[in-house]
Amino acid sequence: MTPVSELLCMDVKMSTILRDSGAVHRKEMPFFLALLEDVSNRWYDAIGKMNPGRYSSYHHDVGLVMALRASFDKFNRCDDEGTFLIRRDLYYLAQDLVEVFDKMANVFSGPEQLKVFYHNINSRMLGTLEAIPVGRNGW
Repeated sequence: MTPVSELLCMDVKMSTILRDSGAVHRKEMPFFLALLEDVSNRWYDAIGKMNPGRYSSYHHDVGLVMALRASFDKFNRCDDEGTFLIRRDLYYLAQDLVEVFDKMANVFSGPEQLKVFYHNINSRMLGTLEAIPVGRNGW
């Protein structure tokens, strides 16, 4: 059985970025997104041991994280009207990932900190997307 601390990435340096609140700062976003891939891999590793059928969505879910990383990279490099299209893509990808992390949270009946952890990731992502248009947190 995978320890809760491993699912919470507590063994990863600076993993508090996953448990902090509010929007992610622009400078922290590459690290935050890299950790999301790790979070996903750990979840699938743990749940896959208990229910191998869950692996059927692994490539899709990790692919969403990778696509979100690529979109944020494009967004950071873009300084013309293409920004609006990229930002639209960011919103769609983030909404898809919210569903993924909700799914991850909902397989656990306890401890409550696991559910809170996955829902907090969603809150941070969505808060960041709200911060971008108004230029908060370095955006």
